[in-house]
Amino acid sequence: MVKQKHEERIQVLNILPGLRQGGAEVVISNIIRHSDPTKIQHHILLLEKEHSFDGEFDGLPVTIHHLSKMNLKEKIALAKQIDVAHTGHRKATLLTTALAKTMDTKIILGIHCTRSNNLLEQGLETALYAKLVEPAALRSADHIVCCTDKVRDQVLSRGWDGHKVQVITNGINPEHFTRSKEAAIALKKEVNIPADAVVVGISARYAPMKDIPNFIKAARLVKETYPDKPLCFLFCGRRMNAANKELVAQLKEAGIYAQARLLGVRTDMKNVYSATDIQVLSSSKFEALSMALLESSAAGCLCVSTDVGDHKSLMDKTGGICVPIKNPAALAEGIGACLELTQDQRKQKSAHARAAIVEHYHVKNMANRYNDLFTEVGLERRQLRQGLPKAEKALPTH
Repeated sequence: MVKQKHEERIQVLNILPGLRQGGAEVVISNIIRHSDPTKIQHHILLLEKEHSFDGEFDGLPVTIHHLSKMNLKEKIALAKQIDVAHTGHRKATLLTTALAKTMDTKIILGIHCTRSNNLLEQGLETALYAKLVEPAALRSADHIVCCTDKVRDQVLSRGWDGHKVQVITNGINPEHFTRSKEAAIALKKEVNIPADAVVVGISARYAPMKDIPNFIKAARLVKETYPDKPLCFLFCGRRMNAANKELVAQLKEAGIYAQARLLGVRTDMKNVYSATDIQVLSSSKFEALSMALLESSAAGCLCVSTDVGDHKSLMDKTGGICVPIKNPAALAEGIGACLELTQDQRKQKSAHARAAIVEHYHVKNMANRYNDLFTEVGLERRQLRQGLPKAEKALPTH
């Protein structure tokens, strides 16, 4: 293969608020990790100054730009390079649309959450976005990528052009989450979890849509139902730490503070999942497809999820348990069903869950689809700039 010259590579600008430990950052890092740097040059433009996830991008073929540190000349030079502007983060959508139009660049918008019909339920900021920003962005977008069938169906139900819309399902690298006995022992020792404890974990930011109180109430019921079980409840993610007084107060009120371990943000999620027996998603709204459930399933955790987004489909594939939203008793019952399994049954379910992730949610499938789309759209943009006729090729809807 003849290596393409630098100027021949498709130039893709991925726009993010910052580098935090979140789903949008994980998706983009995986896309870049599995791209061909001789064909695509990835850039990341960061809009904010907060960065806690830089290590995820170390060694990747990507150029990172900080908007606040760029002068006008540098911004213009970058704008002239870019063929495709892409974001999957709500807070970057408006700027992505504005920049792309200014730069005469193709726009790809990713949608990674579901929406409520009741805008006020979403909170003021999200409601304003859904009412004012998203419609303009979707009209301007050349392509809209939805991470699940349910998200696509919602987009189409709002009347948007179906020819623009396709589904690229989120994916992970299962090899990064292979269960390790040594890692489990080390994590338990680090955070003082008894060796014989059954660890029930939740990995999410502390935010209303994640409905952490639902999990806490369910954990209390599990503790009451299984008083002789050595239980530990593991909280991992942004604001899931002792500095969150609201969280601490809820744990104390539920009587499970002694059994809780508040880890906050972690970059060693393989170790966290290795130490976790049962992984829970307690979200009540907006969640489309949890990266945490994909990762923990790959690590062989037994999973219990609320019926939000496409998680019913995920649980059906992996053999997990799906329960109604905002129902602590049902969530506790699901966790209890996992506790009742024999060791052999747990091993069988763990192996089945991992196999399902490898088959249906492998990162290479996701990354290849995105990079193929970037290449096609980037070449189309160059043809239009050069006054060449647009190639007729239908994009897949699945």
